[in-house]
Amino acid sequence: MSTPVNYPRGSGKSLSPAQETPATAGADDTFDLEVCPDAREQAKRRRREQAEQIAYFDQVRACRRPETALIAALANENAAGKAVGVMRWKMGVRAGLPDIGVFVPRGGYSGLFIEMKCSDGVASDVRATQAAWHDALEASGYRVVVAYGWRRAWAVTCDYLGWDDTHDH
Repeated sequence: MSTPVNYPRGSGKSLSPAQETPATAGADDTFDLEVCPDAREQAKRRRREQAEQIAYFDQVRACRRPETALIAALANENAAGKAVGVMRWKMGVRAGLPDIGVFVPRGGYSGLFIEMKCSDGVASDVRATQAAWHDALEASGYRVVVAYGWRRAWAVTCDYLGWDDTHDH
């Protein structure tokens, strides 16, 4: 499970995952960032993550390789209200399951799972239920990646499948 990332006090902006270093994470003058503290912000981030995922699947649909038939979104959100949420739970939907599955074995892995986050997301956006799923999937032989933005998700997919992501497929 991942640990919360600390950000410098008064910095006025969040650091991207690439900017996180031992020097910036855990320094004495830091505080823990709260993840989406209000419902409006949560809804806004969810819509942005959905837009990133749609852009990713636009790229998947544009790709002309047979493996794309084995790339799918996993309907695991529970934002449709309590009654629908209970029905989805009874049907097997589970909180924290990654957003995208690439059901193609490669490089010693049974498949690839991608957790989609906003392109400006941070490591602390990964909830505890998601981290638990990631750990369990990795222990079962799957590769799991948290992708910040659709371009990163596409690059990870291309790398995993051995494709050159700079050319049309």
